[in-house]
Amino acid sequence: MSPGPDSAHPMSHMHAEILQQPAALQATIDALLPRAAEAGELARSTRQVLFIARGTSDNAAVYGSYLIQAYAGRLATLASPSIATTYRSRVDLTGVLAVALSQSGQTDEIVETLAWASDCGARTLAITNGAGSPLAEAADFLDGLRADLSHGGIVVFTPAGDPVKLPSGSTAVDFAYAVSPTTAGASVGVLVNGARKAMENRLAHGQVVDLIAGPYADPPDSWLAAARSGQARTHLIAAIARREAEDAAAAGRIQVARAVAADGASLRDLEDNGTAFSAARRLGHADLDALYEAVGRSDLTLEEFLAALALEPDEETSPPILQ
Repeated sequence: MSPGPDSAHPMSHMHAEILQQPAALQATIDALLPRAAEAGELARSTRQVLFIARGTSDNAAVYGSYLIQAYAGRLATLASPSIATTYRSRVDLTGVLAVALSQSGQTDEIVETLAWASDCGARTLAITNGAGSPLAEAADFLDGLRADLSHGGIVVFTPAGDPVKLPSGSTAVDFAYAVSPTTAGASVGVLVNGARKAMENRLAHGQVVDLIAGPYADPPDSWLAAARSGQARTHLIAAIARREAEDAAAAGRIQVARAVAADGASLRDLEDNGTAFSAARRLGHADLDALYEAVGRSDLTLEEFLAALALEPDEETSPPILQ
């Protein structure tokens, strides 16, 4: 966690994304390497690779083609999407593995070209962050970091580059309880790509998230509405219940102190000599905090407590405590 926001300076989006690249690359490798055998099986009956991409994905395709030719010993080329989308030519792609790259998986030209490649006899593979995108649905095999997450989750990164998987729609609250459940409640804010945000801020895939720690672990009730993960919600429900119990006990003790003072007694004295505790046990409470909480919640009336204080001791040899 960062010690505080005063020294934090928001960085540009480009700068933030550059800093994310090593961690994002490592997370991608960690997620996809176990699936290499599946991709290899798909490519086993093919003799060359045809990359389908546009824009920045085209740069990745060029790099990929060099890697395949240099290290896999197979011919790799880049497709001309207009052959499929404008000229609508039919090309024999038997024995070809067509690999489409698209971050969103939504580009119509890429989706149409991959479908065309399949129709021409190619085996098809999609590399995309959009597991439910049109491109993913058009491929024989989907490879993507998001595809490995349940119900369309996201991956964000700690400042150290560690990937953290979260449900879709997660906020910084979910991130806090995912990385450190014991200290999450002390968070007072978060830096997302270097810019300070509220804990209720919704996170996006690939962001770098750094928690800002405060001195006290006291999560507000608003966090519960912002939480999406079961882990965060479980911790928050328990924390809110504890706080409500403490507040009720504090309010109940004040009421009891006033009531016994009206009868000329001191609650502190009754606590110190064990009288108040004995009354709590008679009323079925494990300790004084539980008794005061019951009073604070109006589950126990002051009259019932005072009546328990006035009871004779078990041996009935002493006079009533309150006259």
